[in-house]
Amino acid sequence: MKHWRMRMRNGWHGFDMFRKCRAEGVAAIHYTPLEDVDLTDFSEDDPPPQWSDLAPAQSGSLRKVAWRIRGGDVIYVAESNPSRIVCVGRVKGPDGSRAYRFAAKTPIVDEKRHPWRHQVKVEWGKLLETPYPAPQATQNTVLELKPSEIAKIKKLIRGAVKRDPVSNSEQGGRASAEGSDAEEEIRLRQLEESAYTRYTAESIRKIDRRHVRLCNAFTDWLVLNHGIKCNVERRNIDVTFRIGRRSALVEFKVAYNDDPKPAIREALGQILEYNHYPDRVTYDQWILVLDCKPAEADGIFLKTLRKYGIPLSYGWQTKDGFKFSRESPLFSRR
Repeated sequence: MKHWRMRMRNGWHGFDMFRKCRAEGVAAIHYTPLEDVDLTDFSEDDPPPQWSDLAPAQSGSLRKVAWRIRGGDVIYVAESNPSRIVCVGRVKGPDGSRAYRFAAKTPIVDEKRHPWRHQVKVEWGKLLETPYPAPQATQNTVLELKPSEIAKIKKLIRGAVKRDPVSNSEQGGRASAEGSDAEEEIRLRQLEESAYTRYTAESIRKIDRRHVRLCNAFTDWLVLNHGIKCNVERRNIDVTFRIGRRSALVEFKVAYNDDPKPAIREALGQILEYNHYPDRVTYDQWILVLDCKPAEADGIFLKTLRKYGIPLSYGWQTKDGFKFSRESPLFSRR
C-alpha cells in the first residue's frame, strides 16, 4: 500500500476541481494533449504517441495515476493557497490492482470545458481543514509520500481534529457531542487503519437493507430449489441449516462500493467467533455468501484458508440465484 499527495486544481491558481471529483467518488487529472486518449491498453514502457507533448512534471503525475496508483492506496488531497490537507481517501478495488479508468462521459468538466477523464475510484472521507506546511515547493500534481511525510501528515490531522473536534463544514451547524466523537473516530481511523473501509450512518443503513434482501433471497432459493429449510438469525448467526448429516452456518455480507475485501475480512472474524467462542457450537460447514462475485484474489485467499483445516467455502448472488465454490456443500446444487 502506498500513500500519495494529490492536487486537483486546474493550474497553480486555477479552478478547484476536487469538490466535483469528490462528489463523483474519484480522483482525476487532466492534461490537454491526452484529453481524449484512453490509457487502459497502454503501459509505462509503451505510452501513446501524444505522451511526448507532456511537460516532464505532467508526464510524472499522469504516469502515477495511469499505472502506479493501486487499489488500497491512500490519497491525501492537498491545496496550495493556503497550503493544507482537505481530504483523505482510499483507492477502491482489490489491493495492488491497477486502479486507472478512462471516463469518456465524465461529468467532471473544468471552467474551460475540458473533461477530466483520467481517473481512479476513491472512497473519500470527511472534508478537512488541516494546515500543511509542505516540505518543498513542487510542480508535481501527484507525489508519492515517504514514511516520514506520512507520519507528519497523520500527526497534523490528529492535532487539528483535537483542537476543533466538531466540524460543521458539511453539517450546516454544530453537531452533538456524540456526533463529533464519531466524526473524530472516522477521521483518525481513516489514517491509522486506512486499509479498512469506513462507512457513514446512512451507508450502514443501506448495507443493512441490502443484507436483509440478500438473506431473504438465499433462504427462498434454498427452499424453492432444494427443499432445505433454514433457521434465520439465531444467536446473531445469519442462517443455519442441515445438509444430510452435516450442519452448516451461513454468514452474509454486502460488498459495499463493489469492494468485497472489507466484507470478507469482517465475515471471517464473525464466523470464527460463532464457531469457537466459549458456549458456542461448532458447525461442520462454514459458508460465506456475498452479494457479488468476489475478485480472483479474494477466491485464492479464501481457498488458501482451507489448508489450515478451516471448513470454509463461499458463494455469491447472481441474477439467476446463487453460485458456490467447489468446496461448498452447495456447489453441486446450483
